Amino acid sequence: MTQNRSSDLTGTLPEGGKARRVYLHLQQEIMRGLYAVGDALPGEQKLATTLDVSRVTVRRALDALERDGLVQRRAGSGTTVCKPGAQPVIAADFSTLIPQLVDMGRSTTARLLSFSYGAAPGGVAQAMGLQPRDRVQMAVRLRLVEGVPLSHLTTWVPEEIAQGYSEAELAT
Repeated sequence: MTQNRSSDLTGTLPEGGKARRVYLHLQQEIMRGLYAVGDALPGEQKLATTLDVSRVTVRRALDALERDGLVQRRAGSGTTVCKPGAQPVIAADFSTLIPQLVDMGRSTTARLLSFSYGAAPGGVAQAMGLQPRDRVQMAVRLRLVEGVPLSHLTTWVPEEIAQGYSEAELAT
């Protein structure tokens, strides 16, 4: 596994699961080019409504994005996208995939962002062949390489299977 790293863009993940979720959502949209350098992000209130969180949650996420150099905030002018720093590059050779996955498990850390039980979203329930009354465990995890995000993963596990492990086990 090869990694080139010239900046740590997550040294300032905001406190709180919702603010982290908003941070990661906006960071991903910026990195994917949904917002180009110089583009204005929607206002705090619009983001709060769109993402179904409070304005304070959005502000925490935007503050962290600003500390990481991804956006610039100006009172009265809004939030604009800055040129992001280089992201880590992970290269995988499929002929040696399993050893690389084992290595990745040893060289990365995972952070549990949220954990709950409830109904799966429609598309997930349909894909898994679940009935509307079936409950699933939902876990959202962030996998990091030297503190830099590598993946953001949401899993839905049927309750009868998920009862075999706890939130504390998922967090480690």
